[in-house]
Amino acid sequence: MIKIKIAEVRALREITQVELAARLGVKQPTVSRWERVNTNLTLVTLAKIADALGCSAFDLIEEVSVPR
Repeated sequence: MIKIKIAEVRALREITQVELAARLGVKQPTVSRWERVNTNLTLVTLAKIADALGCSAFDLIEEVSVPR
């Protein structure tokens, strides 16, 4: 699930929700919602999240671990 992967990669990269929100120009509750609720993210938003986390969009949708 994308929501779990966003949280996992964010934690792996030691990025807080506040930091990720700032990188993306959104508020922290938005990041929290992405990590808690099955939301329909657009491909553009998914790509922006991946870029901010230093991974690919595919890394956020696949079921394997993201490399450090």
